[in-house]
Amino acid sequence: MWKIDRDEYIILLTSAFDQFVDDFIAWTLDNQQIKLEELQLRIRDGNCRITKLAQRATKVRDYLCKFCSNSELNTVASMYYYYTSTYHVLPATGINNYSLIQETQELIHDAFGYFYDQLIDTIAFHNIYIHNYSGLPELKQEFRKYVGDKHPVCPYCDYSEIDIPRFSSIDHFFPKGRYALLSIYSNNLVLACAGCNDRIKGEHVTIPIFHPYFYNPDDYFYLSLDHEYETIEFIAKNDEYKVWVENFNNSFKLEELYNKRIRAVHSETGDLRGKVRRAFRNYKKTPLQGLKRRFETDGELIEFLLMNHIRYAIHKNKQLRGKEPLRKLKIDFYEQMLNIYFEKEKEYLLNIVS
Repeated sequence: MWKIDRDEYIILLTSAFDQFVDDFIAWTLDNQQIKLEELQLRIRDGNCRITKLAQRATKVRDYLCKFCSNSELNTVASMYYYYTSTYHVLPATGINNYSLIQETQELIHDAFGYFYDQLIDTIAFHNIYIHNYSGLPELKQEFRKYVGDKHPVCPYCDYSEIDIPRFSSIDHFFPKGRYALLSIYSNNLVLACAGCNDRIKGEHVTIPIFHPYFYNPDDYFYLSLDHEYETIEFIAKNDEYKVWVENFNNSFKLEELYNKRIRAVHSETGDLRGKVRRAFRNYKKTPLQGLKRRFETDGELIEFLLMNHIRYAIHKNKQLRGKEPLRKLKIDFYEQMLNIYFEKEKEYLLNIVS
């Protein structure tokens, strides 16, 4: 539910994927429809990054040759450049599919599946495309570990922790099963929890929807609680983004998840009330110097203590956004208590301490 800011190291790692695909497509366009024997010679004698990699990775060499001889290579290249150059708007507009023959679709799926599943984890790829790489042997594991350390809570549900790699999953925002050309595109790889990616979202994406690299979903909706703090509803802050909010909610079954976690709100309510009551009793025992005249009644004192504790809770939870689970829920809960349910809460506390 929070926008993810990628630092220089993650950009370094994932930009290597983009550079590789750019090199791959550029080389095939420069050498298309050339006879197989000549292609193999050019790969063997080549001194650019892609040919150096192909010299060490047989499958890269084979796929270079297959793409060079493919009759729809120019269309494939146009697709890739269209997808990547307009990617930032695709979560709003969706992707226009190109018509390709079955053979070409299978070639793309096989090649880019290999690039993601195997190639980017090889030493050959690291040595050629990432200078002085010293991370984990498997690059996908390095991505999961590093991003999980920086952003330890799932950006979709804000509930599951992803700082341990075996509990995280690399989501292809536009699913690789349907958009294979984006299988290793940097902007399409989002670290999420296994629940959101593998068990819920899977191979589906409904447009328009918030992408955590380009949008901060928190800006567009709030979690609304009923006056008894028993149910939670996702509400768009602006009608313009109502469909976006619905799609985001439905894609990850968030309203269902949060209503099962309503205990977190009850726990916050109990903690807040306990802190206000203790502060009230302490003040009554030893009034703060210079403040006694400000509180002529218990109601004034409760109002002062409750407001300050709520404001502090909002501030504290905002500092922990993306670092600890359920911060969106807790922030929205306290803001509603401050702006909507304050008098109700004040009356409840006053009845207890009176």
